[in-house]
Amino acid sequence: MSALRQLVRNVLRGRRPEVREIPAAAPPQTRLTHVPETTPVAARADAWQGPRLTMVLPSINPEHYFGGVHTAVELYREMYRKFPASRLVILDSPPRPEALAILPDHSLVASDEASNVQRQIVPYSDRYNKTLPVAAGDQWLATAWWTAYAAQRLAAWQAHEFGALDRIAYLIQDYEPGFYPWSSQYALALSTYRVDRDIAVFNTGLLSDYFCAQGFAYRRSFVFEPALNPVMRPALEAMRASKSPRNRRIVVYARPSTPRNAFELLCEGLRMWGRQDPAAQSWELLAPGELTQDIDLGPFRLRAVGKLGIEEYANLLCTSAIGVSFMISPHPSYPPLEMAAFGMTVVTNGFANKNLSLISPNIRSLAVLSPEELAAALSQECAAWEDRAMQPEALAPPGHAFLSSDGLKAVAVRVGEVLLSGVTAGVARRPSRDSGVGPDRPGWADDARVPKEIRQTWIRDGLVVLPGLVSEERAARHCELVSEVRAAVPNGRDEYGLGDRIGQLHQKIPELLDTLPMDALRNLLRWALDDEPLLFASLNFDRGTQQEAHVDLIYFCTHPLYSMAGVWIALEDVRMEAGPAFYHVGSHRWTFDFIEEKASDSRRAEDPLAPADVIQTRGNAWLARLANRAREVGSTAQPILLRRGDVAIWHAKLAHGGLPRTAPDLSRKSVVYHFIGARSRLYSFEEFFSYSRSELLKRPGVVVPEEKRGGVRYQRHPYFVTYDGGRELVHPLNV
Repeated sequence: MSALRQLVRNVLRGRRPEVREIPAAAPPQTRLTHVPETTPVAARADAWQGPRLTMVLPSINPEHYFGGVHTAVELYREMYRKFPASRLVILDSPPRPEALAILPDHSLVASDEASNVQRQIVPYSDRYNKTLPVAAGDQWLATAWWTAYAAQRLAAWQAHEFGALDRIAYLIQDYEPGFYPWSSQYALALSTYRVDRDIAVFNTGLLSDYFCAQGFAYRRSFVFEPALNPVMRPALEAMRASKSPRNRRIVVYARPSTPRNAFELLCEGLRMWGRQDPAAQSWELLAPGELTQDIDLGPFRLRAVGKLGIEEYANLLCTSAIGVSFMISPHPSYPPLEMAAFGMTVVTNGFANKNLSLISPNIRSLAVLSPEELAAALSQECAAWEDRAMQPEALAPPGHAFLSSDGLKAVAVRVGEVLLSGVTAGVARRPSRDSGVGPDRPGWADDARVPKEIRQTWIRDGLVVLPGLVSEERAARHCELVSEVRAAVPNGRDEYGLGDRIGQLHQKIPELLDTLPMDALRNLLRWALDDEPLLFASLNFDRGTQQEAHVDLIYFCTHPLYSMAGVWIALEDVRMEAGPAFYHVGSHRWTFDFIEEKASDSRRAEDPLAPADVIQTRGNAWLARLANRAREVGSTAQPILLRRGDVAIWHAKLAHGGLPRTAPDLSRKSVVYHFIGARSRLYSFEEFFSYSRSELLKRPGVVVPEEKRGGVRYQRHPYFVTYDGGRELVHPLNV
């Protein structure tokens, strides 16, 4: 019976309808109308004279002193040596006395105090109605998005007040918008990634590559790789001679307060393993990290050991067999790398471009993260240890990159140099030319003369392809001219009649310059080089080079570093079997290494070059480091498959080479033109590997007469070069 009919019948029978009391409305809840992380910061003018490094941190208290904060403090520690004054500004937790011990040469200074102390720790969590003293020479360094948010606003005030550079150096240690659901914090964290203004310092190339994949290609960035804490190294070295078996112990990195460490999923997997695998009963599970009480997982207890001291933690790794540590983010985190270095086998997870099994054979990276996958991996790892009679896997070798802190130190020096370059006599200024992906000046990345998509691709990938710029007729004419020369001089023809490369052939036949579509390229080259483009070299190819990955800048180094570009024109369709060129996407943003000051043997700029064998040894070592870098970041060679008439332009620092020729009878006719900025300085391969960076910049560079054909300015050289049987043959010209 319907409710309406029942109501009518009740009324007809004289029954009053039931009246239900409507509950009173709940009192309105207090809702947040602000974002706690962005409590405003306010500044006041400070009379401090000269440059001062100011790092903004959330906390340095022991309970917050995990890997990220430790790395930030180490970067600050290395950088402040270059500054006459420095300070830590603490936003969240006032430092307790024991926290101050990490920087014993620093003094505690209140934010409302005017102090001339050169090394300061300034608590600023109580900033309501308070201001922070800011001087013209303050140079900003931040980590964690809300500290960057604060530093960016302080830098903006400083720029308005003193005319300083409105920029910060930003130590980026994870993709922090991912810490939150789509929300206010997500949007605000995202807003701190100012790719055209700030200087990014990435903790790992993996993270840098992930940022680029998300569309955040910083115009100026530095990368360092993680390194083992030096306090742990004595324990590791002592283990090298040990033959002792490891304990049946699994070390579980436990941080329940941090969602990306997936503590709940980890416990589910451990519980499943304990129920399914009888061998689990003979294994002990210890949880360093945040836990202060044991957790009953059913088949066994996860024993809490709390936050260990560094030496205690190292000793634990020396005697343990298996590690479990999750990080659902692009950053690798330190525990898996530390555990693997000590000979433990580690179960962790992959994420996007992160696969730690490529970094260490001791690491198992789960492509799918689930309780079932973890349980299965633990059973396999435990069985493998039993098969080895609990003997450890290989420890990280002495020369392993994870055992060296040189990367962070080198980056600290470079970032410090960039920050100091914007300060003179206490007054900030804008540097006109610098050495990153492009010039360090406002507006460069927004130059409307070049389409936005091309600018973004150049900054992000380091290579741009422009299709169909050269006509079929022009390509055919170019090939005809080159073939005439090949028929007249030795040029390394193989059994299929394909010759080796020919250098500087445009010096003999200037008509070859007509192949360059300068009307379409001029604005792009002007923008990329921040200068008028000047052609200094060309190479004509008959076949694929099969060359290993290299960077043009070691062969023709320019100052500034970005002031060179290669232009590759396909004169026929490039097939995969012919051995196309390849490149490592975004590798132009990898750290570019000069030889160390000590490697130059204190040679003065006017001294002779290093011996030829020394130069070659240094060159081989440089290329080996480049190959290692590609492996460490998981970068794979991407083929450049062009059609006839397509043009590829690449950055001076881009790692590129040639893939194998699987069909050696196929040609790969193409030409490469190398451009530099007309005002830049050019150095040779021999100079690059003879002098340190500071010494190199004291040299004048190569000076060569110029000529012009049509729209192409080019350096005039009285020769061209062919290669035959490994010999370089120089053919003089009457110029």
